[in-house]
Amino acid sequence: MEIFATGGTGYMGRALVRALVPRGHRVTVLARRTSLDRVPAGATPCIGDALDAESFVRAIPRGATLVHLVGTPHPNPSKAAEFERIDLASLRQSVAAALRAEAGHVVYVSVAQPAPAPVAAPAAASAAKEIAWADMNKDQRLEYMKSVVAPRMKQVFVNFSPDRFSKMNCMTCHGDSAADGSFKMPNPRLPKLPTTPDGFKKLAAEKPAVMDFMKNEVKPKMAALLGAPEYNPETKSGFGCMECHTTAQ
Repeated sequence: MEIFATGGTGYMGRALVRALVPRGHRVTVLARRTSLDRVPAGATPCIGDALDAESFVRAIPRGATLVHLVGTPHPNPSKAAEFERIDLASLRQSVAAALRAEAGHVVYVSVAQPAPAPVAAPAAASAAKEIAWADMNKDQRLEYMKSVVAPRMKQVFVNFSPDRFSKMNCMTCHGDSAADGSFKMPNPRLPKLPTTPDGFKKLAAEKPAVMDFMKNEVKPKMAALLGAPEYNPETKSGFGCMECHTTAQ
């Protein structure tokens, strides 16, 4: 099958292309010139702009399936303007290009979803809104982790790997001592991380899907839940990998 993917160099796109190519599908990936090194092996790159149908319409094979994956990273209500400017605008361009190229199908993967079922008791949710993580005492933090962070992050992990994380609970990250709240982080029983940039590059090459997931899903979502910025290597501050993981010696 002929596949034309927009957003094929992003988190979801790369995972999709890596799954399609070994199955014999012929995949063309729309990419900016600066992102060509992120086009997965086995796919054909098409240099273009997702906001300009004219730049890629001729690369869509007749009868192909166009999969549209362009979207604002880490979407939330505060990014409504970005959604209009990027998500909606790029979708319109993709549909226009697909019609002109006589594509067979268009698959749109949207970030829109129903609001999740409440996972926190009213009191806990109210407290979470009124008290920042940095200002919570130990009991408040334990309650917030149990009623808010744990269920939300479990869904993130289950979406990534249902079989592996369907039984995820507090002990998955914090160990057996999570039962009585006596755990300490980082947890030496979690996978150990490299100590150098080259080590991280090697790990990313060995486990690209996991590293993409941790970098683009887990770290930013955990930082947001804790009301903290993501780790900044220049200031050496913020929520990062070493909050949970220790390093290999």
